[in-house]
Order: sequence, then structure tokens, then C-alpha cells
Amino acid sequence: GTVSLLQAFQYSCNTAFAQLVTQKLGDDPVDEFAKAAAQFGLDSKPSGIPLQVSTSTVVEIGDDDLAMLAQSSIGQRDVKLTVLQNAMIAAAVANGGVRMRPYLVDKLQTADLRTVSSTSPSAVNRPLTPDQAATLTDMMIRSEQETAGAQSGIASKTGTAERGEAGASTYAWYIGFSPSSNARIAVAVVVENGSGGANSYGGVVAAPIGREVMNAYTGGAR
Repeated sequence: GTVSLLQAFQYSCNTAFAQLVTQKLGDDPVDEFAKAAAQFGLDSKPSGIPLQVSTSTVVEIGDDDLAMLAQSSIGQRDVKLTVLQNAMIAAAVANGGVRMRPYLVDKLQTADLRTVSSTSPSAVNRPLTPDQAATLTDMMIRSEQETAGAQSGIASKTGTAERGEAGASTYAWYIGFSPSSNARIAVAVVVENGSGGANSYGGVVAAPIGREVMNAYTGGAR
């Protein structure tokens, strides 16, 4: 049958996204996919963090390798994302489509708590228009409601990336935020080697952790 984009997003319908990226991205879908990934910070090291941070990457895809493109579009193949990168993606959606530069130190203070210097938040770019961010937020709210243990007041997306070995534990993902006019927190969680093995799904293993973090910050459900 046919599903809408909302249904595909809600239920993580991989075949729908594979079809979308290989058939609906114009004459050069590989280039369009790479440009979109770059807009969200993939293939460039995050700046402003005084720590070693791995670069999130999408391995170069052959111009006519639509199978590799389809696999990459659902986070499989050679796609590699850090937890920081996925948190920044969630934060960009929450921030109306503006991607912010991450930083580690908010401010420096003396022993008597006098502020010596503080970090001013700064934008990197705008990968989404406000309307696109609002649409994606609505889709993430609907996705949360189709996830095990769903909680109101959260916009989220789960992910379950298979590993190469048969029966191996998955990479279980969950990203989310509490949508509001003054959203203050976005989270990303990845669980490796979950006790459920190949059944360690993002919505089952990673989602409860993400909700607990957001609830601890916002004072939400306990």
C-alpha cells in the first residue's frame, strides 16, 4: 500500500524513506543528500569545544549507487554520527531550524563568584526554514506517541541501526526535546550492546533514558 510521510516517520518505515531519497530528490539525489547532511554539520568537525570530538560522516556515495544512497538515508551503511551531533540536530529543530555552535564552558568565575567571562551563544547556519522546523516538530510529537512508554510534551525520534554481525546488538538511538516557545533542552541517547541483543530497539532501550533526562531538567513526569 501507500503511506504518507507522516506515517512513514511515525512508524520508522525504512522503505518509504529509501524510495523518497532515490526517486524524489531531483536529477542528482546523491548530491542533494550530501548537501542536506552537510547543512546539519556532517563531514565537518564541530567547533568551539575544547575537547577532541569525532567528526560525524556520510561516506562518499557513488553517483549511480542508489542502493548505497537508500541505505545511507536510513542511517545504515557507513553513516556515523556522534551523540553530540544528533543532539545538535534535535536542538536545531527545537530552535526553529537554526543550528547553534556547541560550547563546553558557559562562564568563568572567580572564587567570590564574580564573572570574568561568559560565552555568548552563536548560530552556525539555518538548515531548516521555520515552517519546516515546525512541521518536523509536529511529526516528532506524533512519533513520540507511537513509541513504547510515550509521554506527552515531548517531540522525539527513535532509531535502531543494525550492526554487521548476524544477531548482534543494535545501536539504539533516541533524540528529542520538549517543544515550547522557549525550549531549553534537547537530548540524544545511544545505547550499544543492549541486553536485548538484536531486539534492543531505540524506542525500548534508549527512549526511557532520554525521557528521564528531560524530566529531570523540566520537572516533568516521574
